[in-house]
Amino acid sequence: MDSQLYLFAVTVLVAAGLAGITVWARRRVAVKLVAIGLATLLMVVSYVSLVELLGRPKPVVLEWTQAHVEQAEVLAARLHEGEAIYVWLQFPDNPQPRAYAMPWDREQAKELQQARRKAEAEGAALQMRNPFVGTRDPNTPLFHPEPPKPLPPKTASAN
Repeated sequence: MDSQLYLFAVTVLVAAGLAGITVWARRRVAVKLVAIGLATLLMVVSYVSLVELLGRPKPVVLEWTQAHVEQAEVLAARLHEGEAIYVWLQFPDNPQPRAYAMPWDREQAKELQQARRKAEAEGAALQMRNPFVGTRDPNTPLFHPEPPKPLPPKTASAN
C-alpha cells in the first residue's frame, strides 16, 4: 500500500480524536459543531496537500490546479504497458514541468508514439491537447506535433 495513504489515515485519526475530545468536553453545542467542521476541513486539506507534495507522477484525475489548461508541451513520455502512460508536461503559464500518470490505454499509447515520431521528423515540439479533461472528442488527437509557426509578414519594398 502507498505511504501517502498511511499518512492520510494517521491524520484522519488525529483529527477524529481531537474532534471526539471536543465533542465530549463540557462546551456549548456551537463550539462542538465548529470543532467537527474544523476537523473535517483538516482531513480534506491534509489529503489535498499530500497529493500535491508527491515526488512521483500525479494521476491526471487528481489535478485541479491546472485543470483549465487547453494545451501543454510534452517534454518526455514513458509507456508502461498495462499500468500507465507517464508524461512530463510543461504548461504555458508555468516554468516548472510536472510529472503525471495517465491510465493505460493502448490507443492513446499508439497515438503518443505516432505523434512523437512525427514531431521528431518535423523538428517540432510534442503537444498534448486538454490533458485533464475526462472525456474528449475521439476524432481529435490527444497528442500532436506543435503546428509550424507562421512566417513573419512581408514588408512592401519601396520601388
